[in-house]
Amino acid sequence: MNLFKLIPTLKEIQADIRALTEEIRKLRLELRRLAQSDRRAPAKAPAAARPRSAARPKAINVPSIEARSVSVARTAQKAASYLHQKGFVIGRYHEHDADSAEERTLSKFLGDRHEKTLAPLYSLLRDVEVNEHFRLDLADSTPQEIGDSVQLCQLLSQVQYLHNFDYVRSERQLIGSLTRDGDAYIRGRWLEQYIRRQLVSGFGRAQMGYSLLMNPQLSFVDGQKYELDLFVLERDAPIWIECTTAKNPRERLNKMPRLRAKLDIPQQRTLLIVTGMSEQRIRGFSRGTDFRIVNVSDFPAILHRNLENSV
Repeated sequence: MNLFKLIPTLKEIQADIRALTEEIRKLRLELRRLAQSDRRAPAKAPAAARPRSAARPKAINVPSIEARSVSVARTAQKAASYLHQKGFVIGRYHEHDADSAEERTLSKFLGDRHEKTLAPLYSLLRDVEVNEHFRLDLADSTPQEIGDSVQLCQLLSQVQYLHNFDYVRSERQLIGSLTRDGDAYIRGRWLEQYIRRQLVSGFGRAQMGYSLLMNPQLSFVDGQKYELDLFVLERDAPIWIECTTAKNPRERLNKMPRLRAKLDIPQQRTLLIVTGMSEQRIRGFSRGTDFRIVNVSDFPAILHRNLENSV
């Protein structure tokens, strides 16, 4: 085959491709121009749909809160219905099944011990920065404190919330660093999970019906957006619980009263759960608030008493 005879054919093909490319470019420009023209032009209703008289009142489209909220699990539907009736739209919420069994075990372990045998380690983890190497000296700790501290770090490592973990037995020192997810967990998520577990166990033992939403993201009819930690409907009565590990919860305290009014929840059924706070500090923060502040270590007993009185 003579390759030189193919050169004119190839040139013709190239010319056709260039012409086709130019046509496509012109077509894109025309489509873009039409799209911009449509955006600038005022929308017009079809002639058959236009009102006959300018005096005819305009229809007001009332959005359906129920239609715009996400669907929720059957066990959360009554709680969701209460929020809908108060004017809230639920954007999303946290499914309990999304938490692994390992994380639920970790939350219970930390919740049961964080003020007893884990106080030094928990205080350090709450204050350390993400990926910052920490070292905790346990030389003066009891065998129980050492054992629980090592176990907590092992549990955190299993769910990849802690890396570079080691226990130097000869020096009785814990070393490691928190991951970004671990930092978010230590600073609050464990507490929400622990309180949720207490609620589910308590209502289950008392054989009382309830409906619970965890971390629902809400939009109010006035456009304001909120997020609740735990919202419970028990025998058609609402309970709102916020959780914080902050040493100074003043910012949370300032936000809660206005939202409590929108939720229409009695002050005795509105709680802020805190960690490691003395009774004196709780009394100080409670002045001027219209809800109850409770230390996490006191919550199980308070819940038990309230459930007993409700039966």
